[in-house]
Amino acid sequence: MISEEQPTSLEDQSITNVVYFYREELIKIDKGEKATEHFNERQRKSLVKQGVLERSYGQGGCRLELSKMARQIMREQA
Repeated sequence: MISEEQPTSLEDQSITNVVYFYREELIKIDKGEKATEHFNERQRKSLVKQGVLERSYGQGGCRLELSKMARQIMREQA
């Protein structure tokens, strides 16, 4: 039987795994908590590079928020 799902690249699967692994922390960040409370500098930099978190600039300076892709992955896993 042929699967209806499209095959995912290793990069896509890796990002999905990262989102699943840090799911609890990402939910808290999505609710407004600071990323610095949950991740060290190296982890934050890596998550931005992978596209899980993105920088948002406002009056208070830079803030890390969940990317659209990360939110979509979290909705699919629910």
